[in-house]
Amino acid sequence: MKLRRILHATDFSSASKRALQTAMDFARQNKAELLIVHVLVPNIMVPADSYADPTLYVEMEKSERSQAEAELKKLIAKVSASKIRV
Repeated sequence: MKLRRILHATDFSSASKRALQTAMDFARQNKAELLIVHVLVPNIMVPADSYADPTLYVEMEKSERSQAEAELKKLIAKVSASKIRV
């Protein structure tokens, strides 16, 4: 069976980076496209009896999203450099 697309879910850990290499090998062997996904986990609100400025959560989400996008760009560049469609 030939694979056309391979999905690699990443949390940017060292284990995930090793799994990326395996996904790249499969993609190369099958001339498949490699899809990379990362899920942002929403921030948990603090208990109601304490106060945190709501803009703090917005800023935290922006920062997490920015960091994740930067890490994804690095992974995409690595895969692209290996001549694998990503």
